[in-house]
Amino acid sequence: MNSADALTNFAESLRYGEEYDKEQAQAVIENFVNDYNTFVENLGNSDSDLVLQKGVIMVNTAKVYSGSLGRVGIDVGSDNKLSFNKDYMSEISATDLRLTFGDMGFSEKAA
Repeated sequence: MNSADALTNFAESLRYGEEYDKEQAQAVIENFVNDYNTFVENLGNSDSDLVLQKGVIMVNTAKVYSGSLGRVGIDVGSDNKLSFNKDYMSEISATDLRLTFGDMGFSEKAA
């Protein structure tokens, strides 16, 4: 949840079309992706129906957002995990980051 909030807050701080700190963006995206993937890995170990339901919702949300996630260098794998291509950072606009992860974006919905 903390990494999702950090990514949402970072995206909300961006102004459409402006330059941004790509190293900071990469760090918050990688942290979020790592936490997301850890959660997906641990879903199979849960005995809680509520946790499993929330996990299914989160994974389905990732599939819905797959086009937007692709524009910011994130792919949704067949194992439902995310992979981030940091080499794509130079092509990611502040607008794409804000639209994908800003208020009511993917990171907020995943949280």
